[in-house]
Amino acid sequence: MIPKIKRKEPQTSSAGHTQLPQQPVLGPEEPEEELRHSDGKDLGYGVMIPTKKWDIVRRVEGDSKFCKSLAVVIWGTTVLKQRSVTGMKCNAKKAAEAKPPLTPEKVSAIKECLSQKLKERGHTSEEINKRLLSVRKYLAEKISDINRIKTVIGLSQPQ
Repeated sequence: MIPKIKRKEPQTSSAGHTQLPQQPVLGPEEPEEELRHSDGKDLGYGVMIPTKKWDIVRRVEGDSKFCKSLAVVIWGTTVLKQRSVTGMKCNAKKAAEAKPPLTPEKVSAIKECLSQKLKERGHTSEEINKRLLSVRKYLAEKISDINRIKTVIGLSQPQ
């Protein structure tokens, strides 16, 4: 007889927000299986992604594309389109609810990866710090791009 595995269902808080059960921080394709260090790349801050995906992402040229590609590997597009960088309410859509923020540890991991990549390429620490200031902008652009694609395809609901 095979034992049934019970999954925890998301709970709703008194404020109406859905609280997902705590899980290890993994890439979007591996929510159920835990990565071993030999199977994955530790990005720091407790963030692990599959080595195969890291090998692809690390070859991406340009800060913006690198950060956006890494964000998709870490969160996945379905999570990204439901989040915002800061968690603050959108000024352009007055009736819209504020989306939950991206996990700060994962954002820090992306910044650390970009910093390491720039160090390996011989950039000065002053230049690296200046370029790291754009990471949140790149993440916001990626979230916007994902939501725009959804709208163009016609999958979005009228608001």
